[in-house]
Parts: sequence; structure tokens; C-alpha cells
Amino acid sequence: MYKSRQKQDEGTQHQQEFPIVCPTCLGDNPYMTMTKIENNRKCKICSVPYTEFKWKPGTNARFKKTEICKTCATVKNVCQVCIHDLQFGLPVQLRDAALQGQYESTPTSDINIRYQSTLNQKAIENGEINYDDFQPTEMLKQLARTQPYHKRNEAHVCSFYLKGTCNRGDACPYKHTTEKHDPNLANQNIKDRYYGNNDPVALKMMQSYKNQHPPKDKSITTLYLTNVDTEHITEQELRNNFFTFGPVESIKILPLQKSAFVKLGTREAAESAFQTLHSNLIINEIPINIQWAKPPKNKDNKNNNNKQYNNSKQPQQKNQTETISKLFSSYADDESDEPEKQQDSNNNNDNSSNNNNEDKNNSKTEEKEESVKPNPIKIKSFSTLKLSANPTVSNPQEQLKPYYASMDPNNYGGKY
Repeated sequence: MYKSRQKQDEGTQHQQEFPIVCPTCLGDNPYMTMTKIENNRKCKICSVPYTEFKWKPGTNARFKKTEICKTCATVKNVCQVCIHDLQFGLPVQLRDAALQGQYESTPTSDINIRYQSTLNQKAIENGEINYDDFQPTEMLKQLARTQPYHKRNEAHVCSFYLKGTCNRGDACPYKHTTEKHDPNLANQNIKDRYYGNNDPVALKMMQSYKNQHPPKDKSITTLYLTNVDTEHITEQELRNNFFTFGPVESIKILPLQKSAFVKLGTREAAESAFQTLHSNLIINEIPINIQWAKPPKNKDNKNNNNKQYNNSKQPQQKNQTETISKLFSSYADDESDEPEKQQDSNNNNDNSSNNNNEDKNNSKTEEKEESVKPNPIKIKSFSTLKLSANPTVSNPQEQLKPYYASMDPNNYGGKY
């Protein structure tokens, strides 16, 4: 059957020079290489051939590739790889729920999908689809993820490593860890994620938003505030909003991160402030998000490491002192044994002389016993080697003139 040139062009898309991706999927490596293959794959939403891009976002990351076409990504304002919103970094189902049905439902049948894709492409070319006048809700601002999360690009866990049969070692492109994962997140579908139907990631985020319980550690009394613009919000204004719940110990503002830490005096004051101001804190027409602050972990680990090092160092010092004391005691015992032997020999000689001349030499033996005294205990002293910085030389002329065999005039010439 004859087909016109116009209908053939409607089935294909214009060539794409760069993918539509979010900062998280793009990665933090500025010197990456990206491969481009024109009309290599079919879109998983509209089944239209599109230009595929493939790259590696980091050294420890897995390869990324585009999953949907440019038209489908532009209509939903999502990333071509992770199918998350480009402005807020959220799944489509969570974004649509936060917008309270501002987006229209998308057709799901094959014929309607093809027809809708052609209409969307024409609307994009005519400039009818535009998100400049988009007005987000307060819930969407609180759930927004403004900073990239590069840990999401890491490789998957090696299934052979979990079984103990992986033979690749360090060359394995998958992670060799035993991290626990949520089994509900294992079954994900790109179509469900694109249309916002039964997306497990979006459902988990919605449950965490509804059930925001305070931390179990009762010592935490600090709240973390985001979207704090220092040009329009001052420290005194923050203090006035939290002073009604209890005494405010300290307020630390981070201008570059547009965030602040508010530490209250008691845990009850922090809980009441979180419950009342969680989604209602607006200062100078700027909505501020409130979350519980997390305790620092690095400092505790450093202190524990220092304690372990000191505890391990103490027994070593004790062992060294014990060995040194044993050496000195052994030297002292050796020296003390010698005078005892001398005393025994003298006593034996005295007894023999007393047996022969008991009456004559009693006075002499008494004088000898009084004269014999034990030698004091001595500690052996080791000889020390003394080195002088300026050694003396017998001939001062030889000190400045080095002697070499070639300089001896007797060696000049030879016998022949």
C-alpha cells in the first residue's frame, strides 16, 4: 500500500544530540565518554525508534542508557533514564499525587499511544508544551530532592557472590556485599513508573511522608530546616517562630546549603514544634521544610578508635616495664650470689680451724667473722661508645687533602 512521505516522517523522530537526563543519572564525572546510536532501540512507552545514548556516570557505577524517547520524556518532564521528574527529582506517581490531579491521564492502548505520541511531537514543535508557569504545591516543595544522589548509580549486588560461587574477584562489575534490600522494590516496571500506576518507589516515599515519627533517641532535640534563604530570612525571625514552644538553645544557619539547625531545650518542645510547624512554617512568603536532625557519626567513631588505641597501648607498656624489671632483678641476683659463696667458704675454713685449735683461736675467728662483710649489690654498667663531631687527625695536612691511589707519584709510569 502506498504511504505518503508525511506519514513516514510522523513515525520517526528528529535526531537528538544530547539526552534529557537528571543530574543524578548524568553522574559526577566531567570526563566521561558517551556513545550515541541513531534509531537503535524502540521506546518502551510509544514503541517508536529513537536515538540511544549510553555512558558510565562514575568509576564505581554501572552503565546507564536511555529507556524512553525524547518526546515521551518532554511530555511528562521526566528523565529518559530513571523516569523521575527533572525539577523535583520525584517519581511521577508521587508528583501527580502532590499536584492533586493537575495532569491528565495518558492513554494505555497501542493505537491511542501511537496517535498521542504524534500529537505530542507536533505540540512540542509548535511550543505548546511549556512548564515555565508551573506552580508547585507545598507538599511537592517539601518532598523535592534538589541535590543529586549518586549512590543510586552503584552496581547491583552480585547474585553469585551471595551464593559463594563468584570467580571474578575484583574484576566483577557487580558489588560484593551482603546489604539487605527491600523485596518490594525488586519488581519495577518502566511503564508503571511512567504512567504512575503501582510504583513501589513512590508508594514507599508516600508512606514515609505520612508516617514521620520522631527518632528513638530521646537526646535529639535539634530540627533541620531547608529552603532557608538568608537574604529574606534572619536568625531572629527563626527564633521568634520557635520561641513559643520552649527555650531555644542555639540556631546555626548554613547560607550555601540554604538550611539551618534549631536546637531546643527539651524533647517535648521539639516534638510539639515539629507537629505544628511541619507543613505550616512560612516566613516572608517562603515555605520552610522541617525534619529531625540526625546525630553525627564520624566523631563518635573517631573517639571510639582513640579509646581502643589507648586501651591496646596500655598492656604493651605494662609488658615492657615488666621485662625491664625482670632483667634488672636477674643482674642483681647474680651479683648478690657471689658474696654469699665467699661467706660460705670462709665459714667452712673457720670451722676446720676451730676443730683443731678450739681454745687458741677463738678470738681470731671472732675477729675474722666481724671483718667479713657482704659486698653491696651492683648493677652491671654497659660500655658506651662516644662519638665526637670533630674527629682529631694526627697530621692536620691529611685532614683537608684526600688521598687517592692515582695521586701517588710513585705509581706513575711502569716497569715496561
